Amino acid sequence: LNTFTQQLVGRTAAAVVGRRYTEIFPSATAAGLLERFGQVMLTGATADFEYWYEGEGLHHWFRSIAVRQGDLLLVTTEDITARKQAEADLAKQTARLR
Repeated sequence: LNTFTQQLVGRTAAAVVGRRYTEIFPSATAAGLLERFGQVMLTGATADFEYWYEGEGLHHWFRSIAVRQGDLLLVTTEDITARKQAEADLAKQTARLR
């Protein structure tokens, strides 16, 4: 659990060690994250995807890249909420201009 995630969810790494991902992020299943992570582990194919996550006090767009390294799953996540909002605003302006 890196600093970004600790700040985002308001928990320290020590508070989550030994707990299941779904205990920390119960909405992950509904968001399809476990299925995507499972596919990465089964196939070894890297997953690079964007998704809306709502739960545990979060209402954000994220981009995650998941990679299998041996028996480990490595996931990097970026908060892209501001970019998604800018894209939506631009689409609205473009529609108005047309």
